[in-house]
Amino acid sequence: REDAYELDDYLNDYIEDDPASYKLRSNNYSTEEEDKSIPIPVESSFHDYLEQQLGLQDFGDERLEAIAHQIIGSIDDDGYLRREPIAIMDDLMFSQNIFVTKEEIVEVLKKIQRFDPPGIGARDLQECLLLQLYNKRDQEELEDMSLEEWDSLELAIEILKNHFDEFTKKHYLKLQNRLNITEEDLKGAIDEIVKLNPKPASGYSSSGNRSTQYIVPDFIIVNRDG
Repeated sequence: REDAYELDDYLNDYIEDDPASYKLRSNNYSTEEEDKSIPIPVESSFHDYLEQQLGLQDFGDERLEAIAHQIIGSIDDDGYLRREPIAIMDDLMFSQNIFVTKEEIVEVLKKIQRFDPPGIGARDLQECLLLQLYNKRDQEELEDMSLEEWDSLELAIEILKNHFDEFTKKHYLKLQNRLNITEEDLKGAIDEIVKLNPKPASGYSSSGNRSTQYIVPDFIIVNRDG
């Protein structure tokens, strides 16, 4: 028995680590699903929005706050942090004569990665999608989800965190065997994954207007047993 999942070239783009090539759809919320993101003033840019959230943080250290501003300024229009910590260290040293460590940069980045929208500040697609799943798990109350939905969420996290290579190579039968899960279990997890936004900042225009975009999969299960 062999099952095939086609996700609209989803995994091909995934392997290339090129979020710009994703097929997207605006406002992909169900009628029951509420957009719980913090509203953005129309006059604000995306980076202004991040700076507004930064203003609510208390780092207790001007150096750490300088790191945060530098990180936010380095986040690209898709919401990713492409610059390596060593480059950010150099930026701060040469532009502001501030000396920081890699550990301090990582510490501050973890705080920024808790900002809205979920997935912001990720360094690659794997981290971006995991951040969104962690956020959903933290925000959702267990009693507000069915046990099946909760299991699908946890399985999606497990797949992206520990079996990412098999997932990107479409080794779905191997995943089922390794995780001892059924086809329906796997489909539930993938349903969670394809709801995520591979470009968390893409829905924010320079004026601050938001049009949330999500992956539109072409999801097919082929049962060759007939």
